[in-house]
Amino acid sequence: MITSFQFKETPFDLMEQGRLIIIRKGAIYWDSFPEKEKIKAFSEDPLATEASEALGSSETLESSETLESSETLESPATLEPPATYVSPESYISKETKEPVTPDESQIIDKEFSAIQQQEQSQTIVNAVFEESIPSVESFSNTINIKSLTHDMEGAPLSYRFYNISHITEYNYSVPVEHSSHFFRLQPVEDAVQEVERATLEISVDGEMLSFEDVFANHALYYDITSTYTKLMIQMKSRVKVYARPQDDHNPVMRRSQIPLTWMPWQRQMMLPYLLPPELPETQLRQLTDYAMSFVKRNDMHLIDTLLDINKKIFEDFSYVTGSTYLETTPFDVFSTRKGVCQDFANLFICLCRLLNIPARYRVGYIYTGGNYENKIQSDASHAWAEVYLPYLGWRGFDPTNGCIVSQDHIRTACGRNYRDATPISGTIFKGGGNEKLRVEVKVKEVENSPQ
Repeated sequence: MITSFQFKETPFDLMEQGRLIIIRKGAIYWDSFPEKEKIKAFSEDPLATEASEALGSSETLESSETLESSETLESPATLEPPATYVSPESYISKETKEPVTPDESQIIDKEFSAIQQQEQSQTIVNAVFEESIPSVESFSNTINIKSLTHDMEGAPLSYRFYNISHITEYNYSVPVEHSSHFFRLQPVEDAVQEVERATLEISVDGEMLSFEDVFANHALYYDITSTYTKLMIQMKSRVKVYARPQDDHNPVMRRSQIPLTWMPWQRQMMLPYLLPPELPETQLRQLTDYAMSFVKRNDMHLIDTLLDINKKIFEDFSYVTGSTYLETTPFDVFSTRKGVCQDFANLFICLCRLLNIPARYRVGYIYTGGNYENKIQSDASHAWAEVYLPYLGWRGFDPTNGCIVSQDHIRTACGRNYRDATPISGTIFKGGGNEKLRVEVKVKEVENSPQ
């Protein structure tokens, strides 16, 4: 498409009839009538001859100035131009050698302009088409990078729908006059988990700031300055979880052995997930010996070692609610052989980091309609561990249930530990007194995709 327009405050000169100019990025790319070159009239002009024979010669044109065409665009579809081009202002008859009358020149001008414009237009179209449209190639491997909805063989992956309701209620004996809170309740949205809708309701008005924290969690800061004795937070969401294709461990780059070797920049990026908790050296040594026992009996194989640790914590440790608190350390859990999901996740993470394997804490929900022993965990948010595997990425391990994270797990937040990913946290600056907490979590599967 060729367009032109006139500026209001600049002079505008009409182009000569039959002239064509190509402008690219504000500069003249090609001009059919160069200003510095003039055309000489050629006697061998078939157009002029035909016009002369048909109409006869008459008066001499007043203007004798001529222009000459200098360049033509090269293109596979370019037509051969006429052998002779004569300026529209001066035509010479082949037989009489006399100037052609103005009427004759107009006829010749129209005929020649039509031919020239057709040639030039075709040349431009071909040139632009070849430049702007790349050659079509056949691609044998197409990857959907938006969502992992098919496995490597092209078979569709099933997905499962969940309705999630998370209600948290605080009651205080003394009115609270000022408090601030952080909420990390919105489920993750990525290649294998899709959030169809999510709503957050808070019973007390406050100032809200929504942001993404340094661990890429969707977070909400909420500051309350009005007085209240009861605070309710309710999160409702509908989530679709795709089945993840089974990891292929056949490539050599994925056949990792312990100890793992990290490039300096990789170690720097993973450092927060490689540092074990600050515990007495004697406790860390005992935990290291415990971790190395899994490595030795699995011939230093990374995946087998992780699966063994995950299974052993599930088999040897008891799920006992109320047996631990927030400050319980991995060594405490190791010594007592009991705890809840966050304790087993912390122990798994600690053992991995002592083996130089990056590990992080993950919070979310679990659908316990499956055959799980610890169904009580569905009454609150669930916790598990994620490990970074070379040339694979972050993969989830659930030591509470002795399984790999699957479609039963819905992810919300992650971090170095529980404090980085806790669903609800906050500080009361004034008032409060005694606090009563009630948490109710419901995860319901509402639809299954066809297999």
